[in-house]
This record gives sequence, structure tokens and C-alpha cells, in this order.
Amino acid sequence: LNDTMQVQRPVFSQAMSQAQVYRQLGDDLVERVSVQYGPASVGRIVIQSGLQVGDRIVVSDTSSWRLAERVRLR
Repeated sequence: LNDTMQVQRPVFSQAMSQAQVYRQLGDDLVERVSVQYGPASVGRIVIQSGLQVGDRIVVSDTSSWRLAERVRLR
């Protein structure tokens, strides 16, 4: 897909849905943000809203953080 923002597909992400991901704030801190997903392939998914170009997100399983707004990484 041309002219779209795509990221590595996070665990449990579904095309054409809303979700929350953790965006990196610094070297050791992430915050939860809402995103709108667009079309997806096996390894990549389009971000329609919620992130800016250059944002870094956690793509591994974050289900154990589901109640946390921010998480400090080790």
C-alpha cells in the first residue's frame, strides 16, 4: 500500500479495528495510546490514526500491562 503508515504487526492486532498499543516515550518508558488499524498483511498493519511517523511501539504481547497507562521498561 502506497502513502500509508505501516508498522510491524503487533501481537493480537486485527485489521480494520480500534485497539490500544504502547508507544515509546523514552529509553525506558512507554504509554498506552489508542489507534485505528486499517488493512493488514501477515507481518504488517496500516495505522490510520493514533500514531505519528517516527513513533515506536511495542509489538510483543502486552496483555499483562492491560491496566497500566504507562510502563517503565527494564
